[in-house]
Amino acid sequence: MNDNGEQQITEVSYSDYHYSRDPEQAANKLMSALPDFASMTTRSICEKLHSVPKELNDCANRIQRSAFLMELASSAFFPLARHLQIHSLITIMIKLGYKNRSIYEDEREIPAVEEIIKHNNSGELKVYKRAQSCLSAAIIGCSGIGKSYAVEQILGLFKQCLRHKVPFSDETGITEKEVIQVVYLKVDCPPDGNVKVLFTRIITELGKLVDHKYSEGFENSKRITLEILMARALTLMERHKVGILVIDEIQNLVHHRQNHEVLFNFLVSLSNTLKIPVLYIGTPKAMEFFQNNLRIARRFASCGVYVWDRLKSGNNGSPGEWEEFISSMWAHSILKKDPLSIPREINDTLYDCSQGIIDVLLKLFVLSEMRALELGLETLTSPVITTVYEDHFKTVAPMIKALKSNDIREIQKYQDLMISGNDFVIAAETMRSNIQKNSNEVVEEAGVTQEDLLAECISIAEACNYDLNNKNLRDMLLLKVREQIGNDEKEVITNLYEIMDQLEEHKNNVKQNTEKSRDKKLSRTVGTKEELPIEEVSSSNNSN
Repeated sequence: MNDNGEQQITEVSYSDYHYSRDPEQAANKLMSALPDFASMTTRSICEKLHSVPKELNDCANRIQRSAFLMELASSAFFPLARHLQIHSLITIMIKLGYKNRSIYEDEREIPAVEEIIKHNNSGELKVYKRAQSCLSAAIIGCSGIGKSYAVEQILGLFKQCLRHKVPFSDETGITEKEVIQVVYLKVDCPPDGNVKVLFTRIITELGKLVDHKYSEGFENSKRITLEILMARALTLMERHKVGILVIDEIQNLVHHRQNHEVLFNFLVSLSNTLKIPVLYIGTPKAMEFFQNNLRIARRFASCGVYVWDRLKSGNNGSPGEWEEFISSMWAHSILKKDPLSIPREINDTLYDCSQGIIDVLLKLFVLSEMRALELGLETLTSPVITTVYEDHFKTVAPMIKALKSNDIREIQKYQDLMISGNDFVIAAETMRSNIQKNSNEVVEEAGVTQEDLLAECISIAEACNYDLNNKNLRDMLLLKVREQIGNDEKEVITNLYEIMDQLEEHKNNVKQNTEKSRDKKLSRTVGTKEELPIEEVSSSNNSN
């Protein structure tokens, strides 16, 4: 994505195609332009997946630390074993999907949609040129466990759009034509399970990715039939050589029983005929449909169903996913007196209130640290966590209680184990507002004057040899000014420029005073030598 949020299309040059010992892969431009994960270590893949906000300066004030926590809640990703498993799955599915496909193949070779529908309705699957077993997989887990976010992080390791230039023969001879390869396409199943809406989303999303208005005339027209939408989606996915189709919120199909079998017949055709793998993401409710339809269940996940449970502790002293995740999260605590390792009491309280649900855990940690800042504390305590849970997690409390009981019947009553995004933002912004208000009151009570601020800034500048071009020095000065002024950005910048002008002047005064002092010392030395007899001056020089 560029700065405007628009998808960038990567130009593929000759040097971007990876060498492979497999002659089929080496000759297949669709495969050889993909990242070479086989040459990477597990550690390097984890480093690419790992995501946290930019680390804070040691001098960061409470307002800046609260801003860091907000960013941590929305962007943190700590790779676990389950994520590496899905990374391997997606990589293999994309490569297998491209194995028998060619960048030179034209979309006109796709069987007519009427033919596909005819054979699906008869229960037959005609063997086409590239027909193979259906490549599909599913990730099933309750909401809040991090399925969608993890898949997005993993897909982010691939360039989504690649522009190839390939030779093309026509009546005029051999020319070059452009092929835009879409490595992955992710769409959400609509809440009511409407398949027409889903196909429209596929067409619209492809258009956005390749900067083409494919959805014109399709979005709001009731005259467009399901068959036309299916044909359009098939044609565009083949034209842009889609590597994998990811359909999220697949459990929504359960609510639309009239169309869900139609959709899965299409998806089976998509996978068998065009050889495009499909990855489904959904909650356990999606299993209701597949368990009642063995024909679809058999094709639903030929590459496996991956059931994601909540984070669990390890056994026999070996760390589990809970320990791995919480130690990574604790490393980003912003309270100055928090110990390096998470205390057992804090660990147990966080588990008791989250039951290993990642979304609940991360937001509970963030809000608890912000509450500590709000109260002027520099260490996290169990009572603070418990109070935050009781105040802001009432909507998920019944679900957490069900998980604590390990009663399957109670757990099955709840599908959504996520704190509402709006509830979280409101709670966090209220705390941030109180933190800012308290910070301003502290500054007013301390009675910090402009002279005091300048004196502190001079001390900081001295340590950096008054190098005002030094970014670290400027950052530290900015933090110091913010501590006194508050969060009024315009006033902060104005005061910062004034301070830097005063520091420049102070730097010049120090330089002049140093030069004067050196000149005086030199003149005293010269004067002393002039008063000495020649013989004594010579002997003095020799001794030096």
